[in-house]
Amino acid sequence: MILYFFAFFYRIMLLYRKDGSMEVKRKFMNRSNWKRLVKSRFFKKNSIFFDNNCVVGLLILDEVTEALTLDNNLGKYTVADNGYKWLQIAVENENYWITAMFDDNNQLVQIYCDVNDGNVLGDNPYFDDLFIDIVLYNDEVFMIDQDDLINAYREGVITALQYNKAKVASLRLYDFVSENKNEIINCCYRMLSELSEE
Repeated sequence: MILYFFAFFYRIMLLYRKDGSMEVKRKFMNRSNWKRLVKSRFFKKNSIFFDNNCVVGLLILDEVTEALTLDNNLGKYTVADNGYKWLQIAVENENYWITAMFDDNNQLVQIYCDVNDGNVLGDNPYFDDLFIDIVLYNDEVFMIDQDDLINAYREGVITALQYNKAKVASLRLYDFVSENKNEIINCCYRMLSELSEE
């Protein structure tokens, strides 16, 4: 397995409190609690993802305080900047949340799948992050942040039930994404087009 690393400050922002301790982050579909976001537009609708009910949301990043650029062993690339679009898919009764990140030319940058404690659907869907993630980038699939999941359990940030749920969900999700890469990518482009036209 190829190791996949995030930029240092990005990881700190997502995983740690100011005092250095880990915490579970709650993330909303409209990213209303994201300080990097200055101006945005948000659209959502009910849809179907691989025969499952879901809510799909399109977040258009009109203005951010600064670009979000990742630097890892695959290279250096930007996932959030002015004009970028994040297409998010929250599947009903599943423990993962898909975010397809498109650049300002509507070209897919990466698909990021957060393993979580369950998607809460409604006016502004959200999830509580369980640290471990699956990423589809440049036609390759990576499981990342396994150490963060282990550390969160050891520090008592998550329960044994949540830890086991995340382990099982991440393995299932890794296989699902690996076996359906092209279908997932095509689905994301289709949903982007549908929401962009509304």
